[in-house]
Amino acid sequence: MAEHLVDTCDFLDVLEEAALKKSKLTVTLLDGRTITDQVTDVVTEGGRDYVQFLHHERIAVQDIKDLRKARPTIH
Repeated sequence: MAEHLVDTCDFLDVLEEAALKKSKLTVTLLDGRTITDQVTDVVTEGGRDYVQFLHHERIAVQDIKDLRKARPTIH
């Protein structure tokens, strides 16, 4: 079976679903930083896609290395 390579469209699908559901994701960036935050919107400006978060600056989708659903916070 061929390995599925994750591309920008896959990231956009996950990000858009998270924005609709107001879900938190853990995002690893190409520069090594990792953030966990609620996705509030996915926008396209000047031909580039960006994800907007509740508590972090917006990030260009092309700068994302990996993403996954955030683990629930236990209080």
